[in-house]
Amino acid sequence: MTKGRWLRHCNEALLVIPVAVAITCYPGWTRAAAAVKPAGTPTQAAGSGIPNDQVWKSETSGKEYRIHIEGNQLHAEWVNVPHEIAQSGGYIRTDCRRQGNKWIGKTKIYLPCAVGHGPILNHCHLVMGFEIDQLSPRRIAGRVEDPDRSQFDCKSCNAPKTVWKGFVWVPKGQ
Repeated sequence: MTKGRWLRHCNEALLVIPVAVAITCYPGWTRAAAAVKPAGTPTQAAGSGIPNDQVWKSETSGKEYRIHIEGNQLHAEWVNVPHEIAQSGGYIRTDCRRQGNKWIGKTKIYLPCAVGHGPILNHCHLVMGFEIDQLSPRRIAGRVEDPDRSQFDCKSCNAPKTVWKGFVWVPKGQ
């Protein structure tokens, strides 16, 4: 090794060693470094045992939802949206906060509306109540507020009456 190369090597080593010592000795940096996961590695929602961004399938409707939990917040989004609904911007998105043993929040819905199997009359924005009372790595169960379809008006998107319906989600592929 030439003298110039050796000096560059020593200077690089002198820069790397203090940085490595600083990272190792500063607790915040080591926690942050330990939290970094390779791309594509699912993280677990703290304390739930549920991998974040896991897809869950509704045993009630067949819809699939990607779940993400961060702290006391849970987010779910419908992922197997039919092509024609996705093209018109349709979605179902849920946001909840943990309150005691439950997760309570709202589901925001934007879907086409038709009477029976007739033509689409309108696209409706709705906000409905949502609750989870059981959350485990194998099952999510709760209830969702649903418009009473016998009284729902597609033209005005008015839901004068709603009913609460139970649901059960299981990890996709289970």
